[in-house]
Amino acid sequence: MTPPPEPTEILLNLKISGASNNTTEEEIEEFLFGIKVDKLVKEIAPNGRSTGNFYAKCIAEEDVLEALRYNNRKIGNRLISVESVQDYIFEMNEKNADIMSVDGVIVEGDYKDCMRYFIDGSVYSLIT
Repeated sequence: MTPPPEPTEILLNLKISGASNNTTEEEIEEFLFGIKVDKLVKEIAPNGRSTGNFYAKCIAEEDVLEALRYNNRKIGNRLISVESVQDYIFEMNEKNADIMSVDGVIVEGDYKDCMRYFIDGSVYSLIT
């Protein structure tokens, strides 16, 4: 007899996507009403504008499971996607909040200390 599979670890991080680029953190907090969120991060594109994506770190597994039930709900007329993501994706977006390139100009550091990488098809700059 085959043993049952090991329980899958529940990730505490969420990606909330599909919002308009002028959606605020407060609107996402309202959308996630009842979900205990430790930290909410807005994804910023290289041009300095919001992408409409947010990343949330939940307090407990129960909050993640409940938040996943919010998938395909709407903010205004926009259909919002809620999915769990790995820790490194949340952490990368959290770290990048202050070090994005804006209109091709690096905000901090200089070009020799800059690495380029891609997330969801967008180019970001990471100062090392």
